[in-house]
Formats: sequence, C-alpha cells, structure tokens
Amino acid sequence: YILKSMEDIDMLLTSGCPERSCQKAEQVLKKIQSWSDDEIPNRSELVGNLYSCIGNAYIEMGNMMAALQSHRLDLDIAKENNLIDAISRALDNIGRVYARMGNFQEAIDTWEEKIPLMKSNLEKTWLFHEIGRCYLELNKAAEARDYGEKSLQCAEEEGDIEWQLNGGVLVAQAQVKLEDFQSAVTYFEKALEKAKRIHNDAAQQAIIIALDEANKGFIKELKEEQRLERMRELKELEDEEEEEEELEEEELKRDADDTEKKEEAEDSEDVKEVLSQEAEEVPAPENGEMQQVEGESDQGETEKKGEEHEKPGEEPGEELGEEPEKELEPDPEKPSEETVG
Repeated sequence: YILKSMEDIDMLLTSGCPERSCQKAEQVLKKIQSWSDDEIPNRSELVGNLYSCIGNAYIEMGNMMAALQSHRLDLDIAKENNLIDAISRALDNIGRVYARMGNFQEAIDTWEEKIPLMKSNLEKTWLFHEIGRCYLELNKAAEARDYGEKSLQCAEEEGDIEWQLNGGVLVAQAQVKLEDFQSAVTYFEKALEKAKRIHNDAAQQAIIIALDEANKGFIKELKEEQRLERMRELKELEDEEEEEEELEEEELKRDADDTEKKEEAEDSEDVKEVLSQEAEEVPAPENGEMQQVEGESDQGETEKKGEEHEKPGEEPGEELGEEPEKELEPDPEKPSEETVG
C-alpha cells in the first residue's frame, strides 16, 4: 500500500497535477501517523518523505510559505534520526523555496550547508550552478563566476553537455558584469557550440543575442583601452616636457646664483682696492713739521713756567709782550759831536 501510494504521488506531481498529488500525500501521511513504530520500522523516514512530497506540490502550486513549512518539517525529522540523505534532500528543497521567493542569500546559505553532503558530480554541477545563479542575482559577479566555473568543471568531468552549456553561460554572464568582455565572448562562443550539439534552438538564439552584446562591449572595451593608452602616452610626454622645463629652470637659477656670487666677489674686491688706495693717499707728517710742533709745544711750556716763578715787585726782564724802551731826546744845551767838529 505505502509503495503504491508513493508512486501515485510522484506520478501526479510530474504529470502536472500538484493539487491531487498534495491531497494524496496528506491522506497517506495521516494514515501512517496513526500506526505505531512496531508496525512500520521506517516510519520516521516515510513521514519525512511525505512532507517532502507535500512541500514540492506546494511549490508547484505557488504556495511558498506552506512549501517552506513542509520542507522544514522534513529537515527536522531527518536531523532527529540522523538521516543524511534526507537532510541533503530537505536542504536542497528549502534552498529552492528561498530562491523562488527571491531570498537569494538565504538560498545560498542553505545550499552551502548541503555542499559537504553531495555525492555525485552531477549533483555538484546542479548545486554549484544554482548557488552561482543566486550570487549573480545579488550582483556579486566574482562569486557567481567562481561557482559557474566549478559547475562547468564538474559537468565536464561528468561529460554532461547540457550542464556544460548552463555552466558556460553562467560564467559568461558573470564576466559581462565584471566587464571582462573578451572572456565573456570566449565562454559564450563555447556555450553556443554546446547548444548546437544538443540542438537547443532556444539556447542558441539567447546565446547569439548575448554574444552580440558582449562583442559590442568588447569593441567598446578595446576603444577605451586605446583611448587610455593614448592618454597615458600624452601624459608621459607632458611629464617629460615638464621635467625638461624644470631642469632648464634649475640650470638658469644656478647660473643666476653663480653670476650673483661672482658680482658680489668683484664688488668686495673693488671695495678692498678703494680702501687700500685711500690708505696710500693719506700723507705722513715730515720731520721738520714734527720738530716745529714740538718746539712750539716746548716754548709754551717754558712761558707757562716763567709766569709761575715771577715774584711781585721785581721788574720783569725783557720778555715778550713788553713795551719797547723810549729813545732819549738830545739836550739842546749840549753840543753834538757834529757841532764840535
């Protein structure tokens, strides 16, 4: 009964009848919960599996909150019973719900918790691609590129062309956001080859459009690089000219300083020469003049001493400044020598 019921639930979900699938799963779940562990040894595992089916049906019906609740119940039961595969399944589904809700960071956190539990390259390819897609939605292009490259590598190891196509497109889209258009063109061209190999016309058309945009960006990038290179050359030329001008100015300044120092030295020599000439032109006193000056000095001292020694009542001798002696008038009664003769 249980195995037949599980097959019916999966068939209804895959055939596009999520409502009926959900109803069937809820009926079976209610019945199993009424049984004891002795009657069903793997009862917890079956209950978790039914919650997973109900959650997937809610996803298809667009009821994300109900889906999230069902998958969390599946995860709780798996962790309580240490069911590794069930834990991996629940984390996978919870991540898908978060991604569908637009909660990309929560989806990344949930899926990165699942990474150690992965077993096959195909599972890794899918998970790395989904994580990379979430990073791309968050505009974290570098992380998206890294996970895209991991997905592509696993797909190549697995030999899965379709996932090689998906991984290559993801890497190319991330490179476009990183403005590495040359690398983006390379990845888009390889992805286009994969799309042709598996005859995926829709993918071919989408890649051709994206490739055209990447080529335009690549051409623009080349023009920008050429412009920047030209600007660098002009800047280097301007720097060289400025350096030459600075050297010329320094040389002129040195010449001016040398000239100024030379002129100062010449002026100093001229001043010394003038002072030397003036010293030579001053006449030295002659011996006669020196003696005359000394004589006058001695005479003055002598007169000064004479005045000091002169006593009162004494007739002064014949000295300088004394009036000349008067001549005696001839006596008229006494004959002169001429008369006697």
